[in-house]
Amino acid sequence: MVVKDDENAIALVCSDGALQGGFIAGAIIELYSCFPEIWDRIDLLTASSASVGNALYYLSHGQKNPGEELWTKTFTDQKFVDMSKALRPEPAFDIGYLVENVLKKRFPLSAENIVNNEIKVAIAVLNHSSCRVEIFTTSEEVMKAKSKYKINSFSGLDIHNILHAAMSITILYDKKVELNGSEYVDAGMVIPYVIDEGIVGARKKILVANRTTMSTKQKISYAATALLWEIGSTLFRRRLRREVYLSIATKHARYRELLEIVDHEQKLGRLLLITPDEKLGRSFDNSPEALRANFDLGKKAVRGAAPLLSTF
Repeated sequence: MVVKDDENAIALVCSDGALQGGFIAGAIIELYSCFPEIWDRIDLLTASSASVGNALYYLSHGQKNPGEELWTKTFTDQKFVDMSKALRPEPAFDIGYLVENVLKKRFPLSAENIVNNEIKVAIAVLNHSSCRVEIFTTSEEVMKAKSKYKINSFSGLDIHNILHAAMSITILYDKKVELNGSEYVDAGMVIPYVIDEGIVGARKKILVANRTTMSTKQKISYAATALLWEIGSTLFRRRLRREVYLSIATKHARYRELLEIVDHEQKLGRLLLITPDEKLGRSFDNSPEALRANFDLGKKAVRGAAPLLSTF
């Protein structure tokens, strides 16, 4: 493992994605299976939304992590995803059920392994009261960083509560999770992935696994979803602040800002972007076929990047 100021150290940045997060899981598994020389240089994982689980399970379980089983089998459970409830009071994505009854019981995380891992983690959550992104981290380096985000330590927190908060998706779940006396929700609508210079720091290389580059169709979809929910949510439910819902409409702008950073860093030779070369399954499709396809496309994308990875 490299030391943090080694010029070859890599920050692995993992994007959001709802059920498309299996693409990131497949990419991670392929990366450490087929490119150990790259993986040995990674000393920081950053993650948002669905990829928080990808990061935490690797740090907890290493190469024996249940990522493939989770993303291709476990998440097909209709008790977890039932889109017929999208316009009803019950959650369409029952994150509480998933964390408490599936992940915590069948695939428990080891807080000790995560906190003591040589690879550190920085994850994004959204403070519901302030509507501001905050970062929770296991890294003393990140804790001391000059960042535009408030940075908190994992210390003293239930690791499963952190996971629960990070995946508490707007509209489809609409519940808050308490951490250190404050309430949090999924930050994916506001920060699809964490590439902030204050957090990534002095690392000379950045590897980004991103499930989308935000097409025009997706931009329209996000804006329309925010508008329709703003108009119709009082007929169904509104458990979160209005600003949280409205953030959906501007997600495409935040993606554009992030992609400008990615483009700049690529031109400097510091960054390698891994994205799917085929269309992923829909973000809300948990059919076995869609989940398996997403996972396999993640593995395929890493294999396709082999020539670039070999010189990274």
